[in-house]
This record gives sequence, structure tokens and C-alpha cells, in this order.
Amino acid sequence: MSHWPSVKAKRLLSALFGIGWKLKRQSGSHRTLSRDGSPDVVFAFHDGEEVGPRMLARIAKHTGITPQDLESGRFLPRRGIGSPEVSTLQPPHRAGPQWAE
Repeated sequence: MSHWPSVKAKRLLSALFGIGWKLKRQSGSHRTLSRDGSPDVVFAFHDGEEVGPRMLARIAKHTGITPQDLESGRFLPRRGIGSPEVSTLQPPHRAGPQWAE
């Protein structure tokens, strides 16, 4: 039996950020994460999606995350670049030219 719990993708992503992974780029729901000394990892889960034990074990082989990293509760979602709260990497909206009537 696996010692990995099932977790929401948002919590998993937050734990990955907590152990040093950073958001490199994003295209839709596919996020590319990077960390010094490791190959990039593609994280392709929606925030509310449940990630099961078998998939967590596979992700652990590539990222180095442990079950204790997920259970500790020390990784709270943050706001800003590289956090699960940010849905796109586009610059802030700028108003277009004002049209005179």
C-alpha cells in the first residue's frame, strides 16, 4: 500500500513552490516548473483536481517532494508570480486609446 495521500493539485503545487520549484512559464493549465540543478517539470493539473497516490509517487521521482512536504501544512497558497493563485503570465491590462466623439 502506498504511503502517499491524495491531495488537491493546488496544495501539491504550493508544496512544490515551498521546496524551491518556480514557475518558468504557463500555457493554459500547463505550467512548466524549474529548479536549479533539476530538469524542468510540466505540471498539467487544474487547481481543484485530485491527484492520487500513484501519480504523486511518479511526480516525487522527478521533483524530490516527500509525503511529509504535503502533510506538514506549512505551505499555504501565496499570491504573485510562481503561485497557484496566478492563472496567467500576461502583463496587466492597459486601457486602449481614448476615442473622442
